[in-house]
Amino acid sequence: MAALTIELAEIMPRHLALCGSKATNLGVIARKSRTAPGFCLVTTAYFQALKQSGLFQEIREMAGRVTPENLEELEAVSGDIQARIKKIAMPAEVEEALFQGYEKLLRGRQGIKVAVRSSATAEDLPSASFAGQLESYLDLENWEQVKEAVINCWASLWSPRVMHYRLQKELDHSRVGMAVIVQEMVPAQVSGVMFTANPITNSRQEIYIEAVPGLAEKLVQGQVGGEIYTVHKEQNAIASREVKGQYPLLTDFSVRQLAHEGKKLEYMFEDYQDVEWAFFNEELYILQTRPITTLAEEEWEFKPPERLTPIQQEIFVNIQERFPEPVLPLDAVVAKIYYLSLFSAYA
Repeated sequence: MAALTIELAEIMPRHLALCGSKATNLGVIARKSRTAPGFCLVTTAYFQALKQSGLFQEIREMAGRVTPENLEELEAVSGDIQARIKKIAMPAEVEEALFQGYEKLLRGRQGIKVAVRSSATAEDLPSASFAGQLESYLDLENWEQVKEAVINCWASLWSPRVMHYRLQKELDHSRVGMAVIVQEMVPAQVSGVMFTANPITNSRQEIYIEAVPGLAEKLVQGQVGGEIYTVHKEQNAIASREVKGQYPLLTDFSVRQLAHEGKKLEYMFEDYQDVEWAFFNEELYILQTRPITTLAEEEWEFKPPERLTPIQQEIFVNIQERFPEPVLPLDAVVAKIYYLSLFSAYA
């Protein structure tokens, strides 16, 4: 039988169907940046638990009767499905794999707390994002809490909001799987969120950072606000800060370190990123990253030639030489493809 758990650092893009996008992203971070140690209980465990309990077909039939328009029926079916999943007995082989993964993570240490997070196979994708809709459980201190949290994560795939979202996106309920991340808690001294494009001003040239003392769970949930820092991407210079106390939570060095990491993540995932982060003992940990889903279409800023950088001026002159007359839309598309491929070849 294939392994039911995978260490975060061993999760590759090919494991997306097994680990979900949140865990797959953490796999990239574990290898190329820094995140807390942990492992993923794969979607096979979720499907195995449903099928061995006889719930898989029942749930499929129940969910098949629901429409996005009938919210009352959707809530009733959702409540019924979640209640049934929370009562199932975890299969012995799944329980053993989870227990062994948890014990290996603890390495015999006492007082270690862990987080258990949902990682659905259609979560945090450009075409479908369940951001904030699935469950996470923090500061878990023992095996029974971890086991219960895993089952609750499985059940959260059937919450009313998530079911309604799948119906709107025309996703097949039975094909969306739930993996679960078990990860050591970072005892954060400062934590927060970072957007590699400013969601307030819609500027792709700014990085937006919010910071709070301790854990940022209430900030992530929108219950509190934090200190705000903006960084100009090109110069890596702090553009503004809104400090709430006598002293800022983040030093200039920490702000620039975050911005540098944000640009790195944006490059790695080839999209603007919504990042959760934490500092502990002056070390930066990336807890999660996903594409930003709230940006409006970018409005292009026209810069007169004298405001362009030397390389921008050189490109501008090159384009003027090749296209001396006003271009048609199709010409512009061809030119864009040509120059992007040219720059990529010499990057």
